[in-house]
Amino acid sequence: FFFFFFSSRRRHTRYISVTGVQTCALPISINKNRFVLIDEGKSLLHPTYIKDLVECIIQSLESKIKNEIIIVAGERPISVKRFTALISSIFGKKSVNFKIPYSFASHYVDFVEPFATFFKFDPILTKSRLKFFTESRSFDIKKAKELLDYNPIKLAEGLEETIEWYKKNNLL
Repeated sequence: FFFFFFSSRRRHTRYISVTGVQTCALPISINKNRFVLIDEGKSLLHPTYIKDLVECIIQSLESKIKNEIIIVAGERPISVKRFTALISSIFGKKSVNFKIPYSFASHYVDFVEPFATFFKFDPILTKSRLKFFTESRSFDIKKAKELLDYNPIKLAEGLEETIEWYKKNNLL
């Protein structure tokens, strides 16, 4: 499984980390106008609202389903460009328009990461972040819908709840 999820509730940490990606960092960087699109933002993300994921886990534990692999994801994939535009609109800001080619981003990462390791700082862009924003992910959630009666929250609604929670808790 790969889950890229977003949540409106967190406890002890400032970020939810999923395979090295800090999901809170995306709305923060967009809100502060510090996000750039790599390769036009064409790759696909398939975000999953954490409440949907938890609901499916509970439902699967309470069901008689055995030995099934069920993929839980949002209602449909969305391009990085459209995803960041949606977040920008929730903040009442213009869409992210600054773009850099993949080759530039890749060379930047190759150059900066060794210095970051040596001088112990977190670079803005890392290999894992570059991979996250440039490799497409799209999943078939038909089995979750059939076996768990899964009906994912609309992406815009989940993001609005998430961003509102971040604001309410002074994280943005």
